Amino acid sequence: MVDEAGSVGAGLSRALARADELRRSSTRRVRVKIVTQYGDLDPGVIIVAHIAAKTGPELEAQIGRGVRYVPFSELDARAQDLPGLVDEAVAEIEEAVAAAPAPPLRPSLREDDFDTQAYEDLIERTYRAMRQAGDALAKTSTEDLSPSGAAEAVALGALKVAALAAISGRLELSDLIDMLKSETRGLREAASELGGALISVH
Repeated sequence: MVDEAGSVGAGLSRALARADELRRSSTRRVRVKIVTQYGDLDPGVIIVAHIAAKTGPELEAQIGRGVRYVPFSELDARAQDLPGLVDEAVAEIEEAVAAAPAPPLRPSLREDDFDTQAYEDLIERTYRAMRQAGDALAKTSTEDLSPSGAAEAVALGALKVAALAAISGRLELSDLIDMLKSETRGLREAASELGGALISVH
């Protein structure tokens, strides 16, 4: 019994070491979890490989992939196979992500006869409306929050609205992040030209 337990322990140890090795060598930092399953489901050891998706298609491509399972009843006999199962799970998930189709371009970049003027107009009106609402809400919280705390709360609230709009418009997270970086950079450059005074919410 000691030999069997030792064999399982050694197999799990090698599997964990292999998972860490693959994570460090992967350009996408593939993650591997080795967990046990109990309860109403078939008890056993499950190996799950996962890559943080950058796009919707990458997320969908990983559904049902990168998973290996060894029932407890077979674990003693298959303990030495665990490192190889880690390799299989990682290879499968990396292949799935690599084969995922490119996400569609943003509507402003892909739609024919896109009304750029109406687009810019709505951007400006949305910005002004949210800016006014943010200023008003921040002023009501001055007794409870510092100016920086209020600004952080307004920023997070605005980001939640942006995230909801992005989901509704089927925009990719990477697009949303790129737009946020671009706008942040633009506002900072504009503030720098005005003497370094950043726009504040108060």
